[in-house]
Amino acid sequence: MLDEPLGGAHRDGAAMAATLKDHLLRQLDGLERIEAGSLVEARYRRLRGYGSQRVE
Repeated sequence: MLDEPLGGAHRDGAAMAATLKDHLLRQLDGLERIEAGSLVEARYRRLRGYGSQRVE
């Protein structure tokens, strides 16, 4: 979850944009450290798992 600027994102778009940019850059930095094959395998497992859990 990202914190919004005081008063809400609609009141300070520049601050919210800076927060989003920082968050996205940190996420991309983390992803760049993971081997591409591992990312593909994780995505494949995640997609193959859709609908496999029973809800009671």
